[in-house]
Amino acid sequence: MYRYFIKRILLIIPTMLGVIILVFTIMSITPGNPGRQILGSSAPQSAVDELNHEFGVDRPFFVRLGDYIWGIITRLDFGESWRTRQSVFVEINARFPVTLRLALMAIIGEVLIGVPLGIVAAVKQYSPADFISTVIAMMLGSVPGFWLGLMLMLVFGVQLSLLPTAGLSTPAHYVLPLMTLILPGASGLLKITRSTMLECIRQDYVRTARAKGAKEKSVIFNHALRNALLPIVTVCGINFAYMLGGSVVIENVFSIPGIGAILVDSINMKDIPQVMAITILFSFTFCLVMVFVDIAYSMLDPRVKAQYQAAGKRVKKVKSGEVAA
Repeated sequence: MYRYFIKRILLIIPTMLGVIILVFTIMSITPGNPGRQILGSSAPQSAVDELNHEFGVDRPFFVRLGDYIWGIITRLDFGESWRTRQSVFVEINARFPVTLRLALMAIIGEVLIGVPLGIVAAVKQYSPADFISTVIAMMLGSVPGFWLGLMLMLVFGVQLSLLPTAGLSTPAHYVLPLMTLILPGASGLLKITRSTMLECIRQDYVRTARAKGAKEKSVIFNHALRNALLPIVTVCGINFAYMLGGSVVIENVFSIPGIGAILVDSINMKDIPQVMAITILFSFTFCLVMVFVDIAYSMLDPRVKAQYQAAGKRVKKVKSGEVAA
């Protein structure tokens, strides 16, 4: 079992390498002049050229890419921000906890809303509760996050003056951003929970449990829900990783001092080192979340663990046969 997880962790290396090459290439070929963006339109061309030479923009693309990757491999050096002339992690260390806290609170809210409603919709199939929850889930799932955030801000912040619309200085400031993140995600979680629960409820082992006289609550939670958790855990992991990157838009809508504002400013100024560091951080976090999802698989479903153990035994038999030959 542990070999599988080691392989999964090692797969992060080529994944991160591909992300680095792709993002560095995109940032290099997109139009824009870092020196002009930083110094302004009134700066003389000689000063702009000198600053671009300092950044190394005038060097060949593959030389810059190779130096960047080599610096990460040998010294874990991700460079300095061209805007602030400080390490790229100075601003990230100050802002990333805000984004991470917002994503954690949002994924907890999604689970607390989407999973129970999905269970109720599956258990009471074709009931008014099932119909209403399904319709609401479809409506919320089709609404863009930024539009939902603007509408919530307009209704609760401007017209009703019930909630603040910018920043995160008080608990009340979290309400509108969290609603914007939770509602669309909870709708998707509701639908996947409902569909997987309906599939599990119709299985033979559930009918057998009911025939033996097990209580309906025990049948739903101990038999059906436990086997339906695998796709739910997958969706939760993907949603959490998406919130880390997708919250960039929400942070700009609600003026949240998270990592999104840095990313937008860095893209506008074509601050390649800063954009690269933030993208690498998001990608690495996503890979770690997927590894934790795999670990959760083996904890929730013994069949998954048994499958990996059986595969390991077959590998050992093959190796022993090769040695004997």
